[in-house]
Amino acid sequence: MPKDYSKKELQLIYELSNNARSPLNHIAKRLKASQQGINYRIKQFQEQGTIMGFFTIFDYANLDFDCFRVYFRLNYQKKEQFESIIQHFLTNTFVLSVIPSAGRWDLIVLFASKNASKFNKILQVIIDKFPNIFENIEILTTISSHEFGRKYLVDYSSHIGTTIYGGDKIASSLDSVDKKIISELYESPRSSYVKIASRLKLNPKTIISKIKSLEAKGVIKGYSLNLDCYKFDYLPYKILIKYHHLSKEENELLKFCHQHKNIIRLNKTLGFWNLELDIEVPDTLELNNILSEIKRKYNSVIFEIEIVQLLRAPKISFIPKSFFLE
Repeated sequence: MPKDYSKKELQLIYELSNNARSPLNHIAKRLKASQQGINYRIKQFQEQGTIMGFFTIFDYANLDFDCFRVYFRLNYQKKEQFESIIQHFLTNTFVLSVIPSAGRWDLIVLFASKNASKFNKILQVIIDKFPNIFENIEILTTISSHEFGRKYLVDYSSHIGTTIYGGDKIASSLDSVDKKIISELYESPRSSYVKIASRLKLNPKTIISKIKSLEAKGVIKGYSLNLDCYKFDYLPYKILIKYHHLSKEENELLKFCHQHKNIIRLNKTLGFWNLELDIEVPDTLELNNILSEIKRKYNSVIFEIEIVQLLRAPKISFIPKSFFLE
């Protein structure tokens, strides 16, 4: 369990990670604390940068997007060049996340696009803009993503289930109000129904009904937070796994990932790598323990493993800004 944080503080982060829109009075009741105290602590977490922000988990596939994960190895001389590339990605309307990393790759960027052809054009424009900068590029197409939550924060005997998004694209039909609500929840996931209704000049009951409908359709899969685990001395990694071959033993590996407290997310991918795991651990010893266990138990499935350390806690988004420009 992370140090320098009380058990109740970690429980609060866990609760918000599971459902960032959970009413404060409900959280306060579960944690046996005052609502005012909970609200004050959340503001402290934000001021400290432990909580970098909140996000709504939109299913990009339900909105007719594919997700592409691109690993870049860069050739640059000055830090300013690296930061310039990062800023370019951050302003790109098709980019979801930008993550500086260590190891074989310098940067991981997540893109959302309507199809592979469109994505290829987006990527080519970037490559042309920065000639001789990209030494190597690895592209993975996301098949589906599985959110497991941060079970390592608490010692509960039972935990939430898995949130799954991606998969087959089945675009939901949305009207103008749906899109406005999606925009509100994209910008401010924790806004109250009343506040959203006031901004859109609609009845709060309409907003409640519309949000519940978006959740029922699978457009919205949940609400969570961008957490900087470096603030409590945990280290974030991505673990890339390539299979020998697909077999029924893959299901056992996926089950292991779901149950392991330090594996917070799993992405099934198409490309050189078959799995991308997001792991948060207290030290490299724990990371090696996890990898050793995976190799030992699933040796017949796994052909190759690569470790990528994330140098900054990633800010996660699920809809590209291009969605709002259509």
